[in-house]
Amino acid sequence: MASVESMSVAQLKAAIKEGGLDFAGLTEKPELVARAREALERSAAGKAAKQDAGGSAAAKPAGDAAGAKPKTPAVGSKTNEQFQEQVKAMSVLDLKRTVARAGMLVDGISEKSELQAAAVEALVILSQKKTSEFVKPLGTTLVTKKNGLQPTSDALSGKDFVLLYFSAHWCPPCRQFTPAFATWYENHSKSKNFEVVFVSMDRDDASFASYYASMPWTAIPFTAPERQQAIANYKVNAVPELIVMDADCNIIRRGAVQNVMADPSAASFPWR
Repeated sequence: MASVESMSVAQLKAAIKEGGLDFAGLTEKPELVARAREALERSAAGKAAKQDAGGSAAAKPAGDAAGAKPKTPAVGSKTNEQFQEQVKAMSVLDLKRTVARAGMLVDGISEKSELQAAAVEALVILSQKKTSEFVKPLGTTLVTKKNGLQPTSDALSGKDFVLLYFSAHWCPPCRQFTPAFATWYENHSKSKNFEVVFVSMDRDDASFASYYASMPWTAIPFTAPERQQAIANYKVNAVPELIVMDADCNIIRRGAVQNVMADPSAASFPWR
């Protein structure tokens, strides 16, 4: 994937088109690079899915005969590696729920290791359905801690919930809440399968960068038009504000700052 950066604009657009995506409205090369990377990864995932089709797995889709033992998906991609790390933090109940959400059966799977393998496969299936929903409100790319600028569909791949965190460095209550929220995030983001997206309401890029350095999650780039659009679309007039959304971008809870503070163990998350 490193060769994407060396492509010409014409080559990037061709790769995007071949991957079934579109580049309308993308004018800067970094945006085209991110979209081309997404298109190439989608093409690779499609080819892998075809190769694996019929080879059976951790669980059968609803309606098929059950009984085959789960097979761990190949760990060739970073996505699968991330999913394998994610399922390690899940309880048996959460694993079963994840498998069921993907339309797979859990009957006959008794060992936790088998459930984890099934959950990895389920997360791969779910990620293909979910992440495109977030591109429209959040934009095509997000800033991430580990990988820098990354396609939104990759950064939020397989997540059950996305929490939009509207905050600003100039706001004292925000600066007070952010460290506690970061600890809460580190404790629960894997087991509860969510990601946080920081929507900055800072006054300039330097303030955004300084404040974001203290956060462990993703962010909408400060200069991206989707940042201001999100502030307007979600009608945020005061900070800090935390909005919980499900995988279909439906709002579950507004004003969730209070929920985080009142529920340090995340026992009631997502506070429906």
